[in-house]
Amino acid sequence: MTWLNPPDVDFSGVRIVRRTDRLPSGPSDGTVVYDSSDVSTIDSGLSAGVTYRYAAFAYDTSGNFASGAVAQVTTRTVCGDRVCMVGEDAASCPADCSIEEPPPEAVCGNTVCETGETQSSCPVDCGIIEILPICGNSMCEFNEDRTCPADCIAGPICGNAVCEDDEDEDSCPTDCAALPPEPELPGAELVLMVGNRSIILKDNNGVYEVLAGRVLNVSVPISSIVGNPTSVLLEFSGSTYMLTRGETEYTTDILTPSISGRIPLSLVVTVSGGTQNRLAYAASIIGDGVILTSVDGNSVPVDGAVVTLLDENGNVWNSGAHGQQNPLQVGASGTFAWYVPIGTYTLRTTYSGYHTDNRRAHAANNIVNSSVNLIKLPPPIEEEIQQILSSDSSVAEKTIKVTEAFGEQAGYAVDVAREEFFDNKDVEDAQNIAAPVVAATTIATAGAA
Repeated sequence: MTWLNPPDVDFSGVRIVRRTDRLPSGPSDGTVVYDSSDVSTIDSGLSAGVTYRYAAFAYDTSGNFASGAVAQVTTRTVCGDRVCMVGEDAASCPADCSIEEPPPEAVCGNTVCETGETQSSCPVDCGIIEILPICGNSMCEFNEDRTCPADCIAGPICGNAVCEDDEDEDSCPTDCAALPPEPELPGAELVLMVGNRSIILKDNNGVYEVLAGRVLNVSVPISSIVGNPTSVLLEFSGSTYMLTRGETEYTTDILTPSISGRIPLSLVVTVSGGTQNRLAYAASIIGDGVILTSVDGNSVPVDGAVVTLLDENGNVWNSGAHGQQNPLQVGASGTFAWYVPIGTYTLRTTYSGYHTDNRRAHAANNIVNSSVNLIKLPPPIEEEIQQILSSDSSVAEKTIKVTEAFGEQAGYAVDVAREEFFDNKDVEDAQNIAAPVVAATTIATAGAA
């Protein structure tokens, strides 16, 4: 078995337990097969043809356990163990599956119609015995319905365990009892929260947009589940995660990856009696915004640029309440993004020697991730002209350089106008880039020796 450990600084280890009858419900529910901080283990000495169910629970330095990631595996059959298992036969494993002796030959005349005998080959044993109906025995037998009115009463018979024509639930409830209603499938409400559970994400027709590389809280209110719930599982990209039950909700935290794509998201809700329902959603991962500039005609990230998010009143947005940082100084990749309450904000980007960029950003999906192209400031025109005129160049060369200097200033003005008034929309919406979601602790593979 292999798995991914969570990136938390207080991570201490992973405990894996197993059961054969059902999924383990907690770190103490089952046989402990592993308890350490590595990322793989081997569970040996298992029986062939048995389904083993595993759950992995990460825990921190204080001994607090997270919700589990689960998986199951059915061990393979072993030829030579003297047990003829499913998938083995006399041809593939004669040691376990011996060939049965053929049945003895049929004997005609022993009053038994045996295999291989027919009416024509052995009429003594396989002759036709005609059983004639007996009128008056209170049984309406074959071919007796018209010849024996004493046994075959016309019309439906209430009490014969058959709901016949002209019978219904009112006239013969014994035969026509109403079928029990189909059990109601357990519904549930999926709640995805970010920013230290301070922001609830809204779905768009069952699709949730989530930033890459951030913690995502998955919750299901117990009050939203129809029936008495016994377990709630989350399925993502081939992995299954167990939600932990609290007083009011089932919940777990997962970490989203940076790989782009789009995957299904499913809740599997089980209630008392075993009734189970699978609720289907989808998850899209949104890429970060990037601070760029143009160098030799190529767009490159600006390492060290500072991005500040302002609220609708022009004040620095309070990110501390949502577990984030504002302002942000971007690194070598130039990337940044925030989870925010829905609303309209101003994104300000500054970097020494570059024009300060201000743009509006409307966070319709609780995300601000607008990419920005910074424009390099030209030198002051007065200083540049003074340097040109004081140089040893000819009058013609000075004239050309002065013209170029004014052209550079004009080009800068055009670039700023294009960036702030033409290319920059008054309202910018986040771009959707989907990616698979990976949980904090995941059993990736499970096998048996």
